[in-house]
Amino acid sequence: MNRARNVVGDFAITPENHRAVIELCTRLDGMPLAIEFAVARLQSMSVTQLLDRLDQRFRLLSRGSRTAEPRHRTLQALIDWSYELCTPEEQVLWQRLSVFPSSFDLEAADEICSFDGLVPDLVLDLLDRLVAKSILLTERNGEAVRYRQLMTVREYGAGRLNDGAATELRRRHRDCFLRRAETMVEQWSTPRQGEFILRARTEHPNSMAALQWSVATPGEINAAARLAVALRHHWVSDGYLSEGRFWLDRVLGEYDDAPALHERGSALWVVAWVSLLQGDHEAGAEYLAECRRVATALGDDGLLAHTEHWSGLYGIFTGDLSSAIVHYERAVAAHDRVGDLSARLTAQFQLGMAQVFHGDPRIALATCDRAIKSAAEHGELWTRAYSLWIIGIGLWMMGDHSAARAAATDALTIQKNFHDAICTALTTELLSWVAASTRDFPRAVELSGAAASVWRSLGTTIRAFGPHIDEISRASAKRVRQGLEPGTSDSSPFEHKRLTKEEAIAVALAEPQDADQETDIQPLTHKEWQVAQLVARGLTNRQVAEELVVSPRTVDGHVGRILTKLDVTTRMHIASWVDCRRGM
Repeated sequence: MNRARNVVGDFAITPENHRAVIELCTRLDGMPLAIEFAVARLQSMSVTQLLDRLDQRFRLLSRGSRTAEPRHRTLQALIDWSYELCTPEEQVLWQRLSVFPSSFDLEAADEICSFDGLVPDLVLDLLDRLVAKSILLTERNGEAVRYRQLMTVREYGAGRLNDGAATELRRRHRDCFLRRAETMVEQWSTPRQGEFILRARTEHPNSMAALQWSVATPGEINAAARLAVALRHHWVSDGYLSEGRFWLDRVLGEYDDAPALHERGSALWVVAWVSLLQGDHEAGAEYLAECRRVATALGDDGLLAHTEHWSGLYGIFTGDLSSAIVHYERAVAAHDRVGDLSARLTAQFQLGMAQVFHGDPRIALATCDRAIKSAAEHGELWTRAYSLWIIGIGLWMMGDHSAARAAATDALTIQKNFHDAICTALTTELLSWVAASTRDFPRAVELSGAAASVWRSLGTTIRAFGPHIDEISRASAKRVRQGLEPGTSDSSPFEHKRLTKEEAIAVALAEPQDADQETDIQPLTHKEWQVAQLVARGLTNRQVAEELVVSPRTVDGHVGRILTKLDVTTRMHIASWVDCRRGM
């Protein structure tokens, strides 16, 4: 009834037509698609007339195919009839729209389908006519309108294409989504960043279809590599690590006889990035070594800069923080020389990450402040969010829990619109550490569970990000277990759930019950504070013992308790915390 009234506003079931309505639905086996097509005919005929013509069509078709199932003959007849009622131009567009595996927008339909007789000005009118005939369905989100075909309709249109037209259509489809992906890369460090990542998320099925065709078609592998590389922020930010790895490996597998190509070199550093995030550090190192060989052979400064850059990430993730800092400093300078702003900003905040875990939070804060300032000049938010996460870690290490929580909250506020899965998981972990440090143990459990849910959806864990961060996470979890009331479970309510990124962000941004209460303003005893100050001066445990006239074993115990109370792992962290306290 509702579908019929969308076509004929005053349609009603009456004593005159109710038997025809029942018979029509019976004839169509209750199939929604068939009913959708049949209802579209009501704008030009009555239900009874429609039923008469369907009967004629089905009888004619049944004589031509004795083996087809009745419901298949019925649906085929209905689609044939709808196709024949279309104008030649509508039929051509119906065929060409079959290239879209899912929904699409008007701009894509114009760009891809407007050739060989169909001009762009005609496409919108034809789309409108196909919508009116229920060949196309519309999806509305505010002012944005997208179109889609039901699978059976799409397959019917594809079956009407000849091989030459299908090949041209696939190439035009690939070129459209390659152009969009490369535009996202070229304009990444702009206020359009959020728009680009949302579009990449929406167009995921189209991009995957374009990759599939390009990899499988002789002579198209360079375009496939360009597309897989241009989608790098989609792979990483949207949590498509496994899919990105799959396609990048497929592309590289086609390059056996062409080692020194820029496209291959780019695919190597992008797959290294993805592999490192997955925790496959050994594979990441192998990809980077091969990328360096390609870059050297080509004399390609841009590829060499990326080799330094992602070697820095390898250093962080494998615990070689000193080496990581050196690589990042070189990468920042190299990206600057070749004019790659987006890569420089990424390398800059990752340099801050290496510095903060190396035990230099003040240096890391300065590095990230510079990255944020540069990002702000271009209206860029991705760098800002990650930099805020690192700043939050540095402030937490220095004991400023309120400021650390504020920085993390700012990062997640950006993610409410951006939905970067990795940044969401890492920042939620940080908030869990802050909650543990302020003895809000139930909140810490809740937050760690929300982060774990995002990690599961990504197909990786926090361990992939290096032994230092894993050690902090384990120490925080241990502190929570020890601090919970006896009999209280340390199992998160999200232990066995898979939260969406939006849900995890909502959990993380919910106000903790005692957010304004800092219960460990000075967590150390007087003696521990004395020991911490001497450690900050660079004294060994034996030297501290001599200074305080106690046994080295006593100092060992004090240092161990200081590390536990501060939730830090190195003597450098103790020194940074003491330095911060002196300035308060």
